[in-house]
Amino acid sequence: MNKSFPLLILYILLSSCISSPSNQPLVHPSLLEEINISEGFPAITEPWPYEMPMGIIDHTQQQEEMIAKTIAFLEENTRSFWGTLENKDKEEYLTLLNEMTQALEYNCMSFTNLDINWEEEKEICRTRINQAQGHGEALGAISRLMVSLQDAHVEFRPTLMLNRLSTMYAIDGIPQLLIGNEGPSQSGANFILCADDRILVSSVVPGNSYNWNVGDELLALNGIAWPQWIPALQQSVLPILGRTEGNDEAVRLNWLKSINLNMGLFETVTIGRVDGTIETLEVGNTYHHHGEIKEMPFEKALDETRLITQENNFVSGGYLQNSNIAYIRFDTFNLDMNEYRGYANAFYNEFKNAIKDHLGSEAMIIDIRGHHGGNAEQSYGGLSYLIENKTRRMTFMNWAYRIPGSDKIDYTAMPTLFPKDDGEYTNPVIVLVDSSTVSAADNLIYIFSLFPHIKVIGQAHSGSNSGFMNLDPTIEEYNPWKEFSTEDKVFHLLYPVMANYHYSDMNFALLRRNFLDERVAYRAEDVINHEDSLFNRALEIIHSEEMNMELE
Repeated sequence: MNKSFPLLILYILLSSCISSPSNQPLVHPSLLEEINISEGFPAITEPWPYEMPMGIIDHTQQQEEMIAKTIAFLEENTRSFWGTLENKDKEEYLTLLNEMTQALEYNCMSFTNLDINWEEEKEICRTRINQAQGHGEALGAISRLMVSLQDAHVEFRPTLMLNRLSTMYAIDGIPQLLIGNEGPSQSGANFILCADDRILVSSVVPGNSYNWNVGDELLALNGIAWPQWIPALQQSVLPILGRTEGNDEAVRLNWLKSINLNMGLFETVTIGRVDGTIETLEVGNTYHHHGEIKEMPFEKALDETRLITQENNFVSGGYLQNSNIAYIRFDTFNLDMNEYRGYANAFYNEFKNAIKDHLGSEAMIIDIRGHHGGNAEQSYGGLSYLIENKTRRMTFMNWAYRIPGSDKIDYTAMPTLFPKDDGEYTNPVIVLVDSSTVSAADNLIYIFSLFPHIKVIGQAHSGSNSGFMNLDPTIEEYNPWKEFSTEDKVFHLLYPVMANYHYSDMNFALLRRNFLDERVAYRAEDVINHEDSLFNRALEIIHSEEMNMELE
């Protein structure tokens, strides 16, 4: 939505709904004071020192000036909020950095196919720590180094930040940068990323502060579109919390989706309403838990008499209304690590039964968008029905890991998949994925890509084909959670200790690869009409002559 108005007219239209920044400075608690998150607290220590735009900034020079002023303001608050850094602190940070990088270089398997100069990245991090004036800057330097590894299994958690926030998620106004699309929504809406990087509201949390409607578009923050803010924020000194993705396209999408966790960094938001009007509102400075972000708002029209009904409901779906097409949805392999084995077996059986019960369908749509991972072997029961040749045996990949106490890399083959004797399915299967399909779900996508009658469509999936497999729990080096501490500084670091390779080609690393057959973007008109663009494209493919010819 690019509708524009002369500035004077826009000011008159919007003045009734815009709150000007406070003239009174806001005071934050000291580092030693306990923070009561439930009551909310202001984080910005100074009033915004410049006038906010009453809409969208169109001129390039003015955009650059606004970005520079906002980043400088946020960086100053980063230094103030997180506390002053002494020389002794810098030495401790550098010591912990050396310990962390040595542990990563020895055990972490994320360096495969990593298109960065690791030594250069480490030196940049050390330089930033030495130049840091506050703890926030030092933490920002280290967190950026960890983000450069591009793996959803790498997570850096500084205790200083977690103790101050009591949560790893966003709080409005805190000088920190969060990546990802999970956690409390700062906006009171659920956004969906559409073609051309447009950010539209797909569903609304009741009681939100912005009067969202489905189809409204987030046009600008402080007068500038969110994609333009991302490079400047990435290069700033703000500390980062959250996880990135594997391949470059998924990383880009993940940053774009993180808007809902970072609105509190800005003063104004400009909204393109679905009715064509444009409105600019003030962004609140205190914590509002508007509800959990939900990226899957689309309901499917299923035949109520032919639904998937199982004990744990790990797998949902059924036959579409007035159709012989099956829709199968699941977003994790196991839910409770305290009862891992029991839940793993339960999912194995439920997915197997879901496939088996729909062997008579003319086609299947398997939806794994937002899949959090787990263990891809739990899908074997259902996958076994998809092998088109009953004499075929399929081994998909090797796990690679470093043997503790040596420089040797060892490999273990993933168990072989055997076909089922009580049925097979060779009709079209369309798999829906997005950039939040991650970890073991990345492995599953790779497996799907090896079946000729299965097509994978959607957004670029994470590409984090690695994991935490603890091959010998008695050996500490296999533990993916590491604590690095000296005096009052404690960092917790999570990283993968294994990576996946093609079964017969050990030069073919799966990490950061994308196995999409077709990229499909959400369309703005579909979101407005409460329709699922990826699902609609799946139906088009199923009914296409091209798909039928491929299967003949």
